[in-house]
Amino acid sequence: MELTELEQAVLTMLLAGDDATLVLLRAQLNAATIVSRKMPGVGFFTDFHVPEVVERTAPKDFVIGDVHANLSGLSHGAGFLLFIRDDKLSMLEGFCYGEEQWPSEPRLIEAYYVHHDPPGSPMLRRCAARDLTQLKASWSAR
Repeated sequence: MELTELEQAVLTMLLAGDDATLVLLRAQLNAATIVSRKMPGVGFFTDFHVPEVVERTAPKDFVIGDVHANLSGLSHGAGFLLFIRDDKLSMLEGFCYGEEQWPSEPRLIEAYYVHHDPPGSPMLRRCAARDLTQLKASWSAR
């Protein structure tokens, strides 16, 4: 099973940056295989297997979720979460908002970074550049 174009684009953004943890996660993704892809109707879940020989991350368990997108067929956009469990890539989740159903063939119109504004609040705002400081703080808060 291969990554879809949407998954590739989103993962490129989720793992972008010179941070050592992001570099390790890109290496894990390059070695990973897709175990399964589930489509429950409001998004998708793509599960990964990372070989034991690939270097692991610290922290051990965290989520990267600062990428959102406008997709064809969705009025309110989509969000994405990359789960790292037991120090390795575990699952990519894509989800839509409200009562919408995930399109059968979503086309990426635009992907962008979001951050919590103010920091620590549930309010997400689009930002021109990735807020790596806030992202890394969320890793250690878990």
